[in-house]
Amino acid sequence: MDGLMVPMEHALLIAGLLFTCGLFGLMLRRNIIFMLMSLEVMLNAAGLAFVTAGAHWGQADGQVIFMLILTVAAAEVAVGL
Repeated sequence: MDGLMVPMEHALLIAGLLFTCGLFGLMLRRNIIFMLMSLEVMLNAAGLAFVTAGAHWGQADGQVIFMLILTVAAAEVAVGL
């Protein structure tokens, strides 16, 4: 049974919207916690784009890069704490 297939364009559009929201949040906020949260949204958007591209081409590279993004996000959380 095949799963629900989301077109690559839709996932990349959502990743772009998330990245834009994170960028605006990073530029407009002065509080360091909100800036770190916006940076986290931007990292998640980049991760979504990598996983989408990897799934589209049938390669595991996108998931490997996403694991790298998760480690960077964990380091960011450590800085925030």
